[in-house]
Amino acid sequence: MTGLNKITDKILSDAQADAQSVLEAAEEKCRQIDAEYAEKADSIKETLNEAAEKEAESIVVRAKSSAALEKRNILLETKSNLIDEAFASALSEILAFDDVKYRDLLVSLLVSALREQVQSETVSRTLYGEDEALVPERYEVVLNSRDRTKFAETLLSEFRASAQKTIDKEFIDKVVLSESVANIDGGLILRYGDIESNCSLSVIMKQMRPALEAKVSDTLFG
Repeated sequence: MTGLNKITDKILSDAQADAQSVLEAAEEKCRQIDAEYAEKADSIKETLNEAAEKEAESIVVRAKSSAALEKRNILLETKSNLIDEAFASALSEILAFDDVKYRDLLVSLLVSALREQVQSETVSRTLYGEDEALVPERYEVVLNSRDRTKFAETLLSEFRASAQKTIDKEFIDKVVLSESVANIDGGLILRYGDIESNCSLSVIMKQMRPALEAKVSDTLFG
């Protein structure tokens, strides 16, 4: 979906926050594990006689393998938690946008969602003809209770001003604000007939994560 640069930028810009100190703590834990297992290995060698030297070496190898696995798990868990925190922090900050900035984001989401639906309908008309294609009578914009209270008066007018640059007026005129509200954290749902396009922020984050996770990881860990 286009028009989501603000969300992408926020995820990436937040990715480094406090990450280095957390990662360094995990690496220090790994160094402690190395030291502990080195001490155990020395102790094993000292207590076993020469006849048991091969067994001692085997024990040391297993101890090193166990230490390596524990270190790997610590680092993987730490990195995974940091990536989770980056996405959660980005979502929280987006939800805390000032009213104008947040309304602009809603407008961008609505324009993108309607444009995608119009493109889908155009393809349907081409394939099946005007009579068979499903053409909605209206498109309902469903917001959560907080956003509907704040933006009911201005969202559609801002949307129409923005959408007229890329979407035909016949589709823009069908967009209405739903009387119902949605149980979503933010963003919106575009409803047409029995079909819904879920553009809630949490769903968008989930959809964007596979494409962004590598970039976030590179930003955090190099």
